[in-house]
Amino acid sequence: MDTSSKGRRRVAVATLVPIALGFGVASVVCGCSSGPDPKEPICDDDPTVKPPQDGCGLFVSASLGDDANPGTRAAPLKTLRKALDLVEEGGHPHHVYACAETFDERLWFYDTSIWGGFDCTNGWQHLGADAKTVIAPNRPEREVVTFGGREVTLANLRIVAPDGNEMDRTEACSIGIVAVRDEAALKLVASEVITGRGAMPGGNSIGIYLSAGSEIEVIDSLIVAGDGADGEPGAPAEDAAAADGRPGHAGADACTVDDAAATREVTTECDDETSVSGQGGPGLPDEGFNAGYGEPLPDPNPTGAGTGGVGQQGSMACTDGQRGLDGAAGVHGQGARPPGVVGWVRSLGKGQDGTLGRPGQGGGGGGGSRGGATACGAGPVGGAFGGSGGSGGCGGKQGTGGFAGGVSAGIVTRGSKVAIRGSTLQTGRGGRGGAGGAGLPGGSGAPGGEGGGGVPGALPGCRGGDGGNGGPGGGAGGGLGGHSAAIAYLETAEVTRENVQATFLLGTAGKGGAGGDPDATESKGDDGVAAEFLPFAAIDPNDPDSHELQ
Repeated sequence: MDTSSKGRRRVAVATLVPIALGFGVASVVCGCSSGPDPKEPICDDDPTVKPPQDGCGLFVSASLGDDANPGTRAAPLKTLRKALDLVEEGGHPHHVYACAETFDERLWFYDTSIWGGFDCTNGWQHLGADAKTVIAPNRPEREVVTFGGREVTLANLRIVAPDGNEMDRTEACSIGIVAVRDEAALKLVASEVITGRGAMPGGNSIGIYLSAGSEIEVIDSLIVAGDGADGEPGAPAEDAAAADGRPGHAGADACTVDDAAATREVTTECDDETSVSGQGGPGLPDEGFNAGYGEPLPDPNPTGAGTGGVGQQGSMACTDGQRGLDGAAGVHGQGARPPGVVGWVRSLGKGQDGTLGRPGQGGGGGGGSRGGATACGAGPVGGAFGGSGGSGGCGGKQGTGGFAGGVSAGIVTRGSKVAIRGSTLQTGRGGRGGAGGAGLPGGSGAPGGEGGGGVPGALPGCRGGDGGNGGPGGGAGGGLGGHSAAIAYLETAEVTRENVQATFLLGTAGKGGAGGDPDATESKGDDGVAAEFLPFAAIDPNDPDSHELQ
């Protein structure tokens, strides 16, 4: 880090000029210029060179302070939170000076600067560039410092974010600093931002997260991001196994009915379609009727799957119905592809869901046979009926896509100006993408009904065809591996490399999640990306929650 007085002077000019304007150091009366008012403090000095004075800001000491105190050098406050509250209430300069101690706090404020690294037992002398005021909450917090405003300087601080909370998904991430308002501006000087690991599933670890329209200047600082957490696996197919088909009805025996109504079909109601068997052909006194075909009927149907049997004609006996065609397998979801969306709590790079398997076709009905008075005598003279086909099984349910692994990033911006000099950005490991959920097998097709029995002189009816099996559900795609990026930015953001002079120490990117069907290579999620500069998308087409990260 640049600890020279020259570097410190640049900071002082950039951040303290507004204070000089707010607390004018000269007055003009009757055209005559007076010198400084001895009762007014001089607040335009660099506090790291010359100790700050009462009236220039509020003073805070964790070891010596009391929140009932006025916040002066001699009677400091105890907590940064109290100092920031007093500034917000009005009547105090927007500067807070803190001893080089540890504060177990989580802070949120607007348009206030915090200077750390002071020796509160020795006249509030600054202890140098290596001295830090530590802000480290000892409990799960989604972020440590949240700020807004155009005139914010954080100097000589060590901001330590805890690991993400495994028990609460809203705090699964670990973030050091967040700019939540548009057009916020931050100058980070001689400071360290260190974040913990993201929590399962898919929690990010991000040093600084900037909202759209904000600006940041990082000078002589260190940003260290922890590891991103592994992504959540996609759910396997929901609910129970796919429904099996229904067995076909048996045909009526010869010489038992005079009715010409066909043997009734059977139906399987599925989520997206219905499988219907073919009706059994009726047996009339002088001929047997053809049977119905099973649905859904393939088009084209070169093998004649699910077609109905032919009824008896003359000496030509009836034929059985044909087995229904098995349902088509569901389509496997594609694995997630870069760049994905880098969000606040977690990132989006979801694998595609699989699709439902198609139901099996119903079997064709069996053909009918003729009866007649010669064979039947004085009773009913109808012939034997064909059995109806069995209905097909329903298609298997599909798996849902795996989710992205957590990102490890030094700075994430959704549309900000970034300038860095004399600083180091270090990242950890991106989380592994979640595996895609497996699809379920389809239901079994049911057997066709038997043809009606014959009598001497009258042939039996023919059997209905079996229903086809339902197609298996498609396996889902695996999630995108988590990125490891020094600076991740929305594709439309303004980030110029000429304004970034930093040392980058990159971790490894996370592996992509496995697909729900390990044999479907297109279902594996892509690995994350390790990069100094990484653009990301605004929307994940596979995740309806993308808009929540805007």
